Amino acid sequence: MILAYDIATTTGWCAGGGAETPAVGHVRLPSGKGKDDLATPFDFWDRWLARHIDEWKPDLVVFEAPLLPRPSVDPNTGKVAQNTTMATVKRLSALQVFVELHCHRRNIPCYEVAGPTIKKRLAGSGKATKLDMVSVAKRAQVPVNTHDEADAFGVWLVAVQYYAKKHRMKWDRALYSNRGLGI
Repeated sequence: MILAYDIATTTGWCAGGGAETPAVGHVRLPSGKGKDDLATPFDFWDRWLARHIDEWKPDLVVFEAPLLPRPSVDPNTGKVAQNTTMATVKRLSALQVFVELHCHRRNIPCYEVAGPTIKKRLAGSGKATKLDMVSVAKRAQVPVNTHDEADAFGVWLVAVQYYAKKHRMKWDRALYSNRGLGI
C-alpha cells in the first residue's frame, strides 16, 4: 500500500497498491485565529494525519517536496518580487515534518518527490499546469475532483514506478496509450 500526499492548505491524497485504481481525496486545513496562529492548523493536521495513516496502513508514504521561494525580477521596474512568502515555506515545511514524524513513529519508509518529477510522470512535462494534471488523471480513470487530488495521484505514480514496478506498465498504458509509452 502506497500513500501519497500533495501537501498544502488543501492537501490531496492518493492510496493504493498499484493493481487497482487508487482511492483519492483531499482535506482542507482550518485557518488559525489570526495570520500568525499556526497551532490551530498544525493541531488539526497532526490529528488528521495520524488517523489517516492508521486507516490506510501504508507500506510506504511519499509526498511532494517542499517548494523553495524563488524571487523574480519585474522587467519593468527592476524590483525583486517574492512569489512564495517565507511564512508559506515555514507552514508547508512544518506540515511535511509531521508526515515524516508519523512515519518514523510507525517505522514506515517515507520519501519526498520533486514537483517537476511528478508533473513529468503524470502529464509528460515538468511544466504541466494544474488543468493538465487533472485531465491526465481523469484520462487514466482516476476519479479526481481537484488539482490537489490529481497532484497526489502524480506523487503516487512516481512511487509505483519505483516501489511497485510490476504495476508500472498498467499505468503507462492508462496514461500514455494515446501517445505511446514512456515518461
